[in-house]
Amino acid sequence: MTSKGAPLCSRAPQIPRMIMKSCVNWSKMNSFLAAKVVIGVARIVLHVPESGSLKSKRQVVSGLLRRLRQELKVAAAEVGELDRWQLAEIAIVTVSGDGRQADRVLAAALAFVEAHADGAQVTDVSTELLPL
Repeated sequence: MTSKGAPLCSRAPQIPRMIMKSCVNWSKMNSFLAAKVVIGVARIVLHVPESGSLKSKRQVVSGLLRRLRQELKVAAAEVGELDRWQLAEIAIVTVSGDGRQADRVLAAALAFVEAHADGAQVTDVSTELLPL
């Protein structure tokens, strides 16, 4: 216990490894620290010139999002420009143990959007890989 009453193990980053031997199984801790999680996020802005109403825009966008989820196994949602007839902002997210794989999935998702957008045009793309 520390002077504040918290268990010694809760201060792990500040405590030398010799003291921590009694609190942590280091072989498990090292394998846990070696495992990496990478979250890949893509934000895509679409221009839907054929759209004359929110309903027609949402038909195009919801169909695209459904196919993205089914075929590429990614999380996808409309996240912006919800009240504009001819613009849509979508986000696509993937989780991987390898940053290169996450990047490949996002590239495949962008290619899929460009190929299956039913008249919508990609006007802006931003991607980010977040290692955890």
